[in-house]
Amino acid sequence: MNKEKIGSNHFNSNKNCAQSVLMTFADEIGISAEQAFSLAAGFGGGIAGNGSVCGAVTGAIMVLALKYGQPGKDPDAAKVRTAEKVNEFLDEFKKLNKSINCRDIIHGIDLRSPDGPKKWTKQNMNELACTPAVISAIKIITE
Repeated sequence: MNKEKIGSNHFNSNKNCAQSVLMTFADEIGISAEQAFSLAAGFGGGIAGNGSVCGAVTGAIMVLALKYGQPGKDPDAAKVRTAEKVNEFLDEFKKLNKSINCRDIIHGIDLRSPDGPKKWTKQNMNELACTPAVISAIKIITE
């Protein structure tokens, strides 16, 4: 099964966007699925449902940081290398999703409002916005 399908399956089994992306790469970046689940737990819905940076983006940044940010003998070079990879990712994610912010991606729905989750479901944001964001984040990292 390819990584995009794995991430989609994670998301469709009640993981948030950040968990879905990070868990997809857990083995590759040297952490367990349980650690990935826990690390990314507060990032769904644009950081705990606040609509800021999309969870797929924060999950991807964690993957890139764990992949490229290992300090080794030159921590400064690791920071620079990681920033370059993150900026490349952000540029491509914006092209594909028009924004890196959750609320923009889910068409202005406020997930913390009393009717926000119902609107998210009614407007089919799972299929129309969030799953595509997870898949695009995974695709960008993989490429």
